[in-house]
Amino acid sequence: MRILFCTNSYEKITNGPAKFAKNLIHYTNNLSDIECYILTEDIKKENNFEFKININLPKRLRYLTQFFRMVLYMRRAIKLDKIFNFDFIVYNNAFNGSIHSIFSKKVIGMINDENNIIKAFNGENFIKFPTKHFIFQIFEKIAVKNMSLIIVNSHYLKKVIDNSYNIFNTFVLNKGIENSLVNQFNFNLINNKQKKTIAFIKSDYKRGGLDVLINALELIKFDFHLTIVGVPKLVQQQKYTLNGFNIEWIERLDQRGVFELLRSSELFCSPAYSEAFGVANLEAIASGCKIVSTN
Repeated sequence: MRILFCTNSYEKITNGPAKFAKNLIHYTNNLSDIECYILTEDIKKENNFEFKININLPKRLRYLTQFFRMVLYMRRAIKLDKIFNFDFIVYNNAFNGSIHSIFSKKVIGMINDENNIIKAFNGENFIKFPTKHFIFQIFEKIAVKNMSLIIVNSHYLKKVIDNSYNIFNTFVLNKGIENSLVNQFNFNLINNKQKKTIAFIKSDYKRGGLDVLINALELIKFDFHLTIVGVPKLVQQQKYTLNGFNIEWIERLDQRGVFELLRSSELFCSPAYSEAFGVANLEAIASGCKIVSTN
C-alpha cells in the first residue's frame, strides 16, 4: 500500500498534525507492506520520500494563502500520483483537500478540531463581514461530502462532525504519545518537581481558557511560578495582566522544550472551553504533572 500524506507542518513540531506526521513515518518505516510519502511546505529540501511545496505570496495577498495552498497541494499531489499510483492521498486538514476530493476518490482527510463549526457564525458584524471560519466551513463541507473517509481524533469530535454535516463516513483514530516519553516515566519525576510551578501550553490560547486560568489565579493567594506558552508577544502585555505574580511568557517552544517544561512543572493547567482530544494532557500525565482541566 502506498500513501501520500499532505501536511503543511512537518519538521517544526508545534501542533498535533505535525506530531502525527512524524509518528506516521516512524511507524510505517517498520512495516514492509506500507510505503508512506510526505508532501509538505515544511522541509528544507526534498528526498525520495519527502516532497516540498513552495508557497510564496506577496504580503498583500496573505489572506488568500489557504486557498493558494489548496491548489498547489492538489496540483503536486496529482503529478506524484501519476508516478507512484498511490492507494490513498491523505490531507492532514480536510479543508486543504476539499477541491482535490471533487476529482479523486483516493482522497481522504483529517479534521482535527471543531473550530470551523463552532466559530462559523461568531461575530457581531457577521452579515457584513462573514468570518473566515464561515468560509472555511463551506470548503470543509465540500470535503466531508466528497471524501470516502474522514479521520477524527476522538468520539466527541466524531459526534460533533456527524451531527453538523449529517455524514456517516467518520473514523476515530485516537492520538497517542511517543513510547519513549512513557518509558521514561518514573516516580522520581513526581518527587523532583519544582514546587508551585504551573504550565499552560496552547497555541489557540483563547479556546484553551487562558483567561479562565488567569482569573482563577487572581483569586488564589499563593506564591506560584506560571509559564505560559503559545501567546504572541504583541498580545502578552496588551491583554493579560497578573500584577505581583511570577510569570514567564514563551511565544514558541519546540517539542523537546515542551517536554522539558512539563518534566519540571508541578501542575499542568488547561481549562479549555472545548478540546477535540487534548494530547497535551497525555504528555503532561506522562511527565508526572498534576492535571487541572475541564471535562
